[in-house]
Amino acid sequence: MNVMNAHFETGRRLLLARRRRDALRVFGRAVLRGSAATKAKGLVGSACAVTGIDLERVARLLRRPALR
Repeated sequence: MNVMNAHFETGRRLLLARRRRDALRVFGRAVLRGSAATKAKGLVGSACAVTGIDLERVARLLRRPALR
């Protein structure tokens, strides 16, 4: 796992802990510095942090493993 993917996973865990502002900051780093795929994930994570949409539900819809 590269560093930017680690930032994305950290953001997911922060959202689970209801720390949306902290998650948004971490997702922002992924968007600014990550690969194209990481940027896309960071944008989705940022949108979830801003709107309050459950990122884990989005992950399940995309057939990705949920953290909870």
